[in-house]
Amino acid sequence: MKHINYLLLVPLAFLFACVSAEQTADQTEKKTPDVYVFDDVKKVEEPKIDPPKVEEQKPEVKPEPVKVDSVITDVATSVKKFTVQLGAFTTKERADSFVKEHQAKTSLPLAISFNAKTKFFVVQVPPYNTKEEADLIRDNLRKFSAFGDSFTISVEN
Repeated sequence: MKHINYLLLVPLAFLFACVSAEQTADQTEKKTPDVYVFDDVKKVEEPKIDPPKVEEQKPEVKPEPVKVDSVITDVATSVKKFTVQLGAFTTKERADSFVKEHQAKTSLPLAISFNAKTKFFVVQVPPYNTKEEADLIRDNLRKFSAFGDSFTISVEN
């Protein structure tokens, strides 16, 4: 009688051990990291805003050539400016859709360009001479949910 109980218990124990091993193998096989790309376009009606008026405009200073031993060279060849990036999209069509849907919310022109480094189509406003000006624009744009994730970046001109 004892042998019959053992004969029933051994196959059942083996069955349960095989099932848990298969489940463990399924759980450990996934080795690729999760990648998330957020480029869904949501339609939200919000009022249009104008950029804030900057009280004091400083004139743009152009570098003068410097004369050194009868050789004229330019002082600066590139100027660092700042812009606000509103979004990055995997396709040009999604970037176009974002601009068409949200351009009416601001009087600032929204420009699309391809960033070869990140391989995304980015939507940005025109560049500003100072980071403070760009940050002020960014803060005003963030009042709208469509532009809530915007941020300031530096660009070389």
